[in-house]
Parts: sequence; structure tokens; C-alpha cells
Amino acid sequence: MNEHDHSSKQNLDPLSINRRLYSYSSKSDGDNKEETKLRSTSNSNLSFKEKAKTLATEYGVAFTVWWTFVWAVTGFVTYGAIEMSDVDSLTLIAKLESYVGYDLSSKIDPKYGNIGLAVVVNEVFEPLRFPIVIATTKPVVDRIRAFRGTNS
Repeated sequence: MNEHDHSSKQNLDPLSINRRLYSYSSKSDGDNKEETKLRSTSNSNLSFKEKAKTLATEYGVAFTVWWTFVWAVTGFVTYGAIEMSDVDSLTLIAKLESYVGYDLSSKIDPKYGNIGLAVVVNEVFEPLRFPIVIATTKPVVDRIRAFRGTNS
């Protein structure tokens, strides 16, 4: 078995291919490592989950802080919208009680019912929010890093 045969049996998933491409391209062009890394991690062959994992690995705490910030903002906006539109969360809970057989609406303060409803609705928004966070993490983190670099 020659070297070519052995390499064809290596893991051929897109993430490992990108890592190998990055390692080869960064050896040939030492001045542009960050750009090469960005190109290799933004490959369109990566699944959404792989892109998210790569982004979380690359940006770590910054990604987590940005996602938490966006989650909190949408939560506060959702709660504000519920409060301002006079949604009766206890009526919604009473309707759910008919399906599950529990008596919760008589034991819940309406204010806490609205908070609970805001949390539930905020979590329902997650499939919409998470792709937005994925798409905006790099530009937001890069802008913050540039701002901190110029004002340090």
C-alpha cells in the first residue's frame, strides 16, 4: 500500500478536510494566516452544526457572550411586548391545563405568568435567533476587537 492509498482511507468529513487545507495553505503563505483560516472555516460544504461548532471553537467566550446578549435582548423585548399588549397569560395557562390536567392558573401570580410566557416564547424564537447569532458573531467580535485595539 502506497502513501496515496493510505491517505484515501483518512477521515473525509468536511471539517477534517478544512483543517488539512488550512494547514497546507498556512504553510505556503505565512503572511495571510487569518484570511486563510477564515476561508477554510467558511466553506459552504460544512453543515450548519459544523459551522456553529467551528465558530464556537474559534471565538469561544465571545460567541457565548454575544449569544447570551441576543437571547436576553429578545427575552426583554418579548416580555415588554406581552406586558404592553395586555396578553392574559393565565388564560393561556388555563387552556393548557385542560390538556395536561393540572391546576396551575389559580396558583400563579399574573406577573409571573407573563414572565413564564415570555421565557417560553423567547425559547420558541431560538431557531430564528441562533442562525442570526451565527451569521453576526464574526463581524460583531471583529468590530469589538478593533474598537478595543484603537482605544486601549
